[in-house]
Amino acid sequence: MEISIVEADWGQTAESALNTTTDYLEPLEDDGGVILPDMTPIKVATAVAVLAAISQMTVVIISRGLTGDLSAKTLLMVQSLAEIAKQIVFVSYGSCALFGKDFCLREVSQILCQFTMHAVYVLVLLPDWTACLVAIDRFIAVKYGVWYKEHCSSRAAWIPIGMTLVVLISLGIPRNLQSHLTPGIRCLSTSDRYDQISALLGIPGVLIVIYFTAKLLRLIAQRRNTGSSNSNNNSNNRHNVSSITRALTWGCLAFAVSSVIAYMMQMTAFLITTLDKKVQRVFWFSLSNIVGSIGVMVRGWIYLTIEAMRVAFFRALFLKK
Repeated sequence: MEISIVEADWGQTAESALNTTTDYLEPLEDDGGVILPDMTPIKVATAVAVLAAISQMTVVIISRGLTGDLSAKTLLMVQSLAEIAKQIVFVSYGSCALFGKDFCLREVSQILCQFTMHAVYVLVLLPDWTACLVAIDRFIAVKYGVWYKEHCSSRAAWIPIGMTLVVLISLGIPRNLQSHLTPGIRCLSTSDRYDQISALLGIPGVLIVIYFTAKLLRLIAQRRNTGSSNSNNNSNNRHNVSSITRALTWGCLAFAVSSVIAYMMQMTAFLITTLDKKVQRVFWFSLSNIVGSIGVMVRGWIYLTIEAMRVAFFRALFLKK
């Protein structure tokens, strides 16, 4: 007899989309007796997700303090808010696993079940694709600086963000329709295969981030070696834009590294299907969440090491507009 354990939407990252199906932490029973899953990985993953969400509040503040009409400001703010939402999803599912049904909003009613499962689908994938937009934005800013200044304003950045949201919301509709409360009052998706495929939809976004980050680093190195710059620009403004580009480029690099490691751990978990190894599956998913959340925190720390970003942080905190 098989009693399922934590295996539903309880996490992943980047930092990258963990859309597997999770019930609560109950024992697994087989002919050899009861197997009790170790709660420690889930406790650690939940705690790290809380810290990651807090770390992104500094990034939201930085985005508010940046000067100039740059699309990067809007993208940075949306990316940090998306990461906060994603970490809250991890905390929510961790709480369900650790404390039981009373802490699971999705199981209050059928409507909340469908709404929550749909929202989780979007929120877990959104940070990966906003990171993709950030990488492309910085590449355009460096490669086509004049065009960027003319067309990529803070307001214009909402166009690709809106398109990304529409696509993710549309792709999440099947999951909405396939989510139901079971007789045991559990909110589950009836299509495991769809969930597993969906969990990997962040991978193309990660690959795009890697591609444009590599091109961006090469461009920056070439310009540094040749001393190429636009001497007609205000030097302070040029330094500010250059610092933003450096910060976001290193942020994209941290995202790419943590996401690749986290997705490898997810795929390891997907390969574990036998009953006696499901405890290992929970471990690998939890470890994947931890790596993704650490990647989120590292990005926040990177931004604060760069002077222009620190200045933006304190400007937003202490100066009235």
